[in-house]
Amino acid sequence: MSEKIEYEITNTITPEEYLDMRTSVGWSIFPLEQAVAGLEHTAHICCIRNKESGQPIAFGRMLWDHGYTAYVSCISGFKTKKTSANKKRGS
Repeated sequence: MSEKIEYEITNTITPEEYLDMRTSVGWSIFPLEQAVAGLEHTAHICCIRNKESGQPIAFGRMLWDHGYTAYVSCISGFKTKKTSANKKRGS
C-alpha cells in the first residue's frame, strides 16, 4: 500500500526548484538568470507541494500575451525526493 502524501497548492516556485524539476524530467537546463526571467514573465504558476516538507511535487505555468492567446507550459512532476533546493534548506 502506498503512503498517502498530504499536499498544498501554491502559486510560486523558486528558480532553483524550477531548474531541479526540469532536470528530474530530462528537460534542457539553462542559466539561473534565464530561469528567473522566465518565471518573472509567467502569467500564472500552479505548484503542488508536499505539505510536510514544502518540496514541489508538480507544477505548471500559464503564459499569456495579455490579449487573447494563452497557453499552458512546463507541466512537470516528480516523485518526492531530495533536491538541491531542499539541501539548501537543510532537509
